[in-house]
Amino acid sequence: DCWESGSHKGFESLMCELEKQPLISIILPIYKTETTLLKKAIDSVLNQIYQNWELCVVDDFSNNPEITDLVEFYLSKDRRIKFRQLDENKNISAATNEGIKIAKGDFIGFLDHDDELRNNTLLQVAEVVNNNPNVKFIYTDEDKIDMDGNRMDPFFKPDWNPDLILSQNYICHLLCIEKKILNDAGGFDKSLSGCQDWDIILRVTELITDDQIVH
Repeated sequence: DCWESGSHKGFESLMCELEKQPLISIILPIYKTETTLLKKAIDSVLNQIYQNWELCVVDDFSNNPEITDLVEFYLSKDRRIKFRQLDENKNISAATNEGIKIAKGDFIGFLDHDDELRNNTLLQVAEVVNNNPNVKFIYTDEDKIDMDGNRMDPFFKPDWNPDLILSQNYICHLLCIEKKILNDAGGFDKSLSGCQDWDIILRVTELITDDQIVH
């Protein structure tokens, strides 16, 4: 019932019961991001009930003091936030790889600069890790939020389908991958920006078995 009601007390009780509390690194590449959206994205990580996370923000040379000031404000609020500014615009794949380099987590999650997480998202990821000792790849359902905060266009994804993923990237976000497997796959390909998520999904899932993938 606590899951249905959204009770923080129930969520916190579940967190305390987790035998493993893996460090989850969230990679957030940004480039000339609207600060209102960026604030919502960062706040959604700060508001997680699950506490063992870090947020790795990489600015792909936005060259915008307003963005820098906003991120530095958050740096002063929470030591779990890391920030790297690139000295030239490299593209989203390169910026994401820079975030992976500074990440210390057992699992790496990927967030776009206009994404938001529900406050129990990382708790559910940690629960999956506890219930599936061999898991390497975790993905979630998602929906869209309009500028007034209304949820719309929910996307309830199928479980892992190796045939479907060859024809379309139905995984998208939130996606969390074990860092070791991500490194074994070679990280993101800088020549494939625009379809970089689909590419890394295809390469990572070639290295693991179907039972190591959890929706």
